[in-house]
Amino acid sequence: APGPRVATSGERGCALSHAELWREAASSEGWTLVVEDDCRFHPRWQEELAAVWPLVPSDASMVYLGFSDRGERAYVDAEERVFRPSYGFQTHCYAIREPAATAFLEALPVAGPVDVWLADNDWFGVHVYVAIKPGGGWRNTGTYLATQAGQVGDADVRQSSRDAAREALRDAAAVDGAVDDAPPTPETSRGDGAVDDAADALRRLDTTERSASDGPRPRGNDRTSPR
Repeated sequence: APGPRVATSGERGCALSHAELWREAASSEGWTLVVEDDCRFHPRWQEELAAVWPLVPSDASMVYLGFSDRGERAYVDAEERVFRPSYGFQTHCYAIREPAATAFLEALPVAGPVDVWLADNDWFGVHVYVAIKPGGGWRNTGTYLATQAGQVGDADVRQSSRDAAREALRDAAAVDGAVDDAPPTPETSRGDGAVDDAADALRRLDTTERSASDGPRPRGNDRTSPR
């Protein structure tokens, strides 16, 4: 079982932003693309997304397009492009729809960094998958469709996992209900149109073919703080 978790002020702000977007996704039909502002998309984002999306199982309610997985992968397709994660980190780019958003909201408050909270709790039982491009990446285990800018540890949100225990305990604690009561984080803008382009690519895909329904297309959001 996971032990006590702490969060820096930046990580608490990140959790607040994700929770606000979950509220939007929970009241929407179709997919919502959530992107943190240090996310960088694969140069062939549109082509790779078009190749992998039809392989995502129809029961999916959250799909990581950028991730840092730990543990065993349970692939669901012969091409090994989509797998169920057993554990992992990062929330810089994922698609989410109502079942997952509702489950996460019902589980609030967040304790510790939001990515760790989700993995510690096995994503609260929702159907979560990770999409990759085969080949490349760490030990040739696959390339993610989205990565974080800079080197590991360079994110402009200070991370509790990289602090001394004394500093983390002094500066942060579990969210303790703040996610339910605090106002949403102000919207940020990258200014380069990349997020809109990424959301458009997802929107253009025939995401309804797998479920034989005609729901609205995905929406893009870029209002979370970076991890």
